[in-house]
Amino acid sequence: MKKLLLGAAVAAASTSALAAPIDNLVGGFGYLHYNEEFSGQDVTLHGVFGSLGYKHRVTQQFSLVPEVRVGLGIGDDTARYNSQDLDVELDEFIALSLKGQFDINQQLYVFANPTFAHGGFTIRGDNGSVSDSDHELGLGFGAGFKVAPNADLELAYENLEGTDLIGASLKIGFY
Repeated sequence: MKKLLLGAAVAAASTSALAAPIDNLVGGFGYLHYNEEFSGQDVTLHGVFGSLGYKHRVTQQFSLVPEVRVGLGIGDDTARYNSQDLDVELDEFIALSLKGQFDINQQLYVFANPTFAHGGFTIRGDNGSVSDSDHELGLGFGAGFKVAPNADLELAYENLEGTDLIGASLKIGFY
């Protein structure tokens, strides 16, 4: 029930960005390193994503940024199950988050965020393939560094119910 309520709160906050003026929109693209345990083995997948958010300044140093990320996998990994090698691929990735961002100075900020994410996977073996999906809730944190007046480079870590996500992204502010 907690997952449903937090997911609904993040979704509601994200949809408020759609009715917001364009001058607070933040778009971006990035790289995702996805690590999850599959049948007792670590499976590492990679992906690329695009993001869209809305920066709502609460105080001079603190902002709330609801954000949606949509991505797809760019590689696969192999896991052994019942004496068979299986190829595991990330097909799609969708995440909703609500970032609390604190500006340390004009160049550097840190953030924390709850995230609700969906991942779609394909697992291929000698006997065919199967598609599956997973929905997870988690927390993340990271830091951003201003590289131009409206551009930030972000590094982030998220743990979604035991799944580790590490990402690097370039954010462009429309303000």
